[in-house]
Amino acid sequence: MHTIKPIDSDTVINAARLTGNIITVEEHSIFGGLGGAVAEVVSQEAPVRMKILGIPDEDAINAKPLEIFEYYGLSAKGIASSAKKMLGKSRG
Repeated sequence: MHTIKPIDSDTVINAARLTGNIITVEEHSIFGGLGGAVAEVVSQEAPVRMKILGIPDEDAINAKPLEIFEYYGLSAKGIASSAKKMLGKSRG
C-alpha cells in the first residue's frame, strides 16, 4: 500500500476475502500504522486471521537497519516464516 490515508479499503477487503489471511509489514512501530488501519477495515468488512509485523512497543535494539529487521522478523526469511506459521494455523 502506498498510503495509509486514504486507505484503499476495496483492495484490503478483496485481499482478505481472496486469501483468508492478512500480514502487514512495517519498519517501525506496530501501533498507529498500516497494520492498525488494515485491521480496522478487515475487522468490519472481512474478518480474517491477521498478523502485524513491525517493531513492538519496547526499547528497540540499537543496530544497523538490516540487523534490526532480522532481529524483529522483518527480513524476507522472517516474513516467510510468519506466513508459513499463519498458513499452518489456518489449515487446522
